[in-house]
Amino acid sequence: MKADGTDLQRLAPKFQSHVPPRWSPDGSRIAFNSWNGNKGRVHVVEIATGKVIELPDTDEQPEWSPDGKKIVCLSLRTGGHVVNADGTDGSELRGSLGRLASWSPDGSQLVFLAQTPGEDAWRVYTIGVDGKNKKQISEKDMKVNWLEAPRWSPDGKRIAFSALDGDSGQIAVARADGSDVKILTSKTRSYNVRWSPDGKLLGYISIDDRQKQVLWISDPDGEHAKAVCRDASTFEWKPK
Repeated sequence: MKADGTDLQRLAPKFQSHVPPRWSPDGSRIAFNSWNGNKGRVHVVEIATGKVIELPDTDEQPEWSPDGKKIVCLSLRTGGHVVNADGTDGSELRGSLGRLASWSPDGSQLVFLAQTPGEDAWRVYTIGVDGKNKKQISEKDMKVNWLEAPRWSPDGKRIAFSALDGDSGQIAVARADGSDVKILTSKTRSYNVRWSPDGKLLGYISIDDRQKQVLWISDPDGEHAKAVCRDASTFEWKPK
């Protein structure tokens, strides 16, 4: 569908549920997850032809690599792993990724959430696409919100994520090497953090004292935070 609401097309008519869809970097394909009862699967559809392929051993949470050649997905059996976007064999990092994985801007690393063995707590980690140099980004005793995906800054130098302070989520930022971890917020609850396209600002939603959802904008150090919109449940930055 075009931005003005015209030219609506059904690309995958046989699938009953396919959310959330993800455009490929070149705009030629869309990855989506479809559920049939308890069985989930990630598919890729070509916009021009309508051809749909199924990605093996995948269930949900597809995210394209920056070059559009690979997709990281979640398998409920083996955890997150990387597959070829054309559906051919090529599974990588099987068993190495937890959930909500996403690519670094240069495509050389992934950031993801995983549980510490023997604990219920979730932490933020990065790992090279070659399976090397796994690092914990969140501090040792810091728990994170397992429903909130960590976010790379556009320049790849920092990672924003939702840390847990008791039962309350707060916005945190760390350098990509795991150093200089900072909690930026102290609201009742903060979540849904997003970098601006130029990486100079962060946007996030906080719950105020009246239980209203408020959109805040701040710099990456948490300074100059400003409430810009009330009753905002979610948001996205306009691309450059």
